[in-house]
Amino acid sequence: MVDTQNIVSFDELAEKHGNQILNLAYRLTGHYADAEDIAQEVLVKAFKNYAQFKQGTNLSAWLYKITINVYRDYRRYNTRRKTAAHVSLDEVNSNGQVQVPLANDTGNSEQILENEQQNKMLMQTLNKLETKHKVVVVLRVMEHKSYEEISEILGCPVGTVKSRMFYACETLRKMMKKSGNI
Repeated sequence: MVDTQNIVSFDELAEKHGNQILNLAYRLTGHYADAEDIAQEVLVKAFKNYAQFKQGTNLSAWLYKITINVYRDYRRYNTRRKTAAHVSLDEVNSNGQVQVPLANDTGNSEQILENEQQNKMLMQTLNKLETKHKVVVVLRVMEHKSYEEISEILGCPVGTVKSRMFYACETLRKMMKKSGNI
């Protein structure tokens, strides 16, 4: 039998942290539809395992752990299937062309296009990193987490987090240099 007290508090949890989960999933995948699927799976797993959550510990870190584990499964599954990057049907217009939503329409079109190209290139390069390195970069750079917070989320020492970050930055630098983007 399900404890109704947990359902109420879980609904609040999902409402409070749903966007946080979705943002992390999107930053990891680069695809909104995939991020939505991952976020939904995270919420289901969190609901099923909510009784195991230790009250008084960092709830946000627990949700990040679940999100990263679901992302790892997603990446392993897609690697096995050897799928190419895909586009969500939500991103395709009636002419069959991909629509890229613009976050800021205030800049000039050349600047917006250049920013989009740089972001696309960065995401493509990030996707070439091993999952353990990509996760650290996303948490540190995009989610603005401290090394200590990342350590707690990943369950590894701060030194390991710093080492992974250093390795990821060096690898990204080499990849960008090789492709002529530095």
